[in-house]
Parts: sequence; structure tokens; C-alpha cells
Amino acid sequence: MYEELERIIRTNDYHHSRIEQLRRRLTGWIHSSIESSNLLTETAALLVNEISTAPMNAFRPSIWRLDLARIEIARLKRLGQFPDEYLLGDVIGREFEVVT
Repeated sequence: MYEELERIIRTNDYHHSRIEQLRRRLTGWIHSSIESSNLLTETAALLVNEISTAPMNAFRPSIWRLDLARIEIARLKRLGQFPDEYLLGDVIGREFEVVT
């Protein structure tokens, strides 16, 4: 997927189905967050506008390295599918490094 997104961005294929899919998924997440009362309607409207007008380089994939020693274990939510699979709601700058 990384290589595919990199190629799409390099060729500036703004209407590629993968980019459209990413936009739909992001806006879908925003709308579900409104329904669950986790996001204000005004904030959601701003985010949807940001996503729909985002330039191609905003979809450039990146790889992050998490420093697990800096993440408090209480912040991890066990997903249960695999023994080492957890959900982390958000990371703080000192907890990760952008590799590429």
C-alpha cells in the first residue's frame, strides 16, 4: 500500500480511487464521531472541508516508530485479536519518531 500511495502522489493522480477511498474513510469516521458525541458539528465541518480540499502531498504515507517505553500502559486498550495488538488513542511527540 505504501508503494501504491507513493506512486499515486508522485504522478499527482488527484482522483485515483485509493485517494477517494481515503477521503471517504476519513469523512465517514468524522460523521460517526459526531453521532457518538465525540466531535462538535462545527469542528467536523471544518475537518471535512480540510479533507476534501487537501493537496495530494497530504496523503503521502509515513512510517512512525513508537517508543513503547515512553507510553503509559494504562493508555493502551487491548483489542483481543492478537496478544500484542493494542489501540492507542493518541501519541505525544516524545513517544514517536517519523521515519519516512
